[in-house]
Amino acid sequence: MGLKIAFYGLAACDGCRYQVVNMGEELFKALEKLGLELVYEPLLGLTAEPNEIDIAFVEGSLASEEEVKKLREIRKKSRILVALGACAVHGGVQAMARLGEILNKYEKPGKVKLVGTPLAEYVKVDYWIRGCPANPRELLRLLEKIATDRLEALWERRFEQVERYALKVEDDLLLLDGEKCIACGRCVEACRRVGVSVFSLVNRGIDSIVSTPYGETFEEAGCIHCGFCVAVCPVGALSAKLSVGELRQALEEAGKKVYVEPEALASLAAYFAVSPGKIVGALKAMGHRVVLWSPLSMVNADGKRIIPLSMAERKLLEEELPSLAHEATDVPEPPSDGIIITSCLARKEDREYVFTAKELSDLFKTYGIDLELQEEAEVDLKLLPRKRYRHAVGLEDLRRMSKEEGEPIVFYSCPFKCLLNGGQPFPRRSLDEELEARRKAVSELL
Repeated sequence: MGLKIAFYGLAACDGCRYQVVNMGEELFKALEKLGLELVYEPLLGLTAEPNEIDIAFVEGSLASEEEVKKLREIRKKSRILVALGACAVHGGVQAMARLGEILNKYEKPGKVKLVGTPLAEYVKVDYWIRGCPANPRELLRLLEKIATDRLEALWERRFEQVERYALKVEDDLLLLDGEKCIACGRCVEACRRVGVSVFSLVNRGIDSIVSTPYGETFEEAGCIHCGFCVAVCPVGALSAKLSVGELRQALEEAGKKVYVEPEALASLAAYFAVSPGKIVGALKAMGHRVVLWSPLSMVNADGKRIIPLSMAERKLLEEELPSLAHEATDVPEPPSDGIIITSCLARKEDREYVFTAKELSDLFKTYGIDLELQEEAEVDLKLLPRKRYRHAVGLEDLRRMSKEEGEPIVFYSCPFKCLLNGGQPFPRRSLDEELEARRKAVSELL
């Protein structure tokens, strides 16, 4: 005989139970597949009170002494009790009756507080299904876990114990691997701070996951590929798609120019704890000329006063501040006569032979290149900014500065400018220490 389940209603509108009942044939097929037996649900004409229940779903809050007594009887004969919906979980709309003057109307001295009282104030609740109304799909997922003995106790650590639906979202540059995600929400906050909000936490409780809207690809969701989410992910669930093999092939042919951004060179030096000259020496040992290159050296302002450093900034500007988009220059194009090593993931959209500092660091590690043994070397050429600029970090900065007179404005989408994003090696030390080391290295290079 399968597990017996029952549905009860207290003070509520019965909307949560109707959500379940309205599943119709789908509900009964799911119960049959899991080997479950529905023994009590008055909405379906099942009115014979069972003596024992494996799983009791209780909708509604408490509004009378009689309901408290009924709830305790249900708890006594049930192995598992589930609070179904917002009213059962935290009192719902009727809990507002416990406020102010209305509170005094219903409660008398010495009496228990009843109107809008959640179930957990009177009995042990094993699991909760939130929502108004509750989502019947979550109910079925909970039943599946109970029926297959895959439920974890509420006090167990989710990092080691909880199994979640593993969502995979990707495009040409980014990958979200739900198998690794711990739903910490850092990427959600990072994306919000940039101004895009591609990510959100969906589902509830132990089924919470990070997702794009409806599981769309990054491109469909409006991602600008700034890579900030990759930089803040602590477990590698978000990663940039790397082309280390292509970078190796590009570097195997000696005599090429390698254009390296100051921020990329600084992050590599900080990551490997060597001087920038060691990185330059390693590239020269491969037979290449090394050019220190900034996108700002390629700017053609042509009377315009906002400079989006990459396609990430250009997309963000056009989407969020279209009134200023006409004042922006084109995105500075990388040189076309060599290999680009950039700090910016979005720059990989510009053309071929653009690689990130992360890809170069992985190449050094993969092929056992010991940077400490390399000779110190100077770059062959510096292509750096030729004039002064103001710097706007984020949309709010850009809004404010666009109203002021002054030099052209360089627009950064990432909160740490180009010092930390998905195109760079992940910091080995605290963020403050890493950023300080990178700022110092960039200052010395410039």
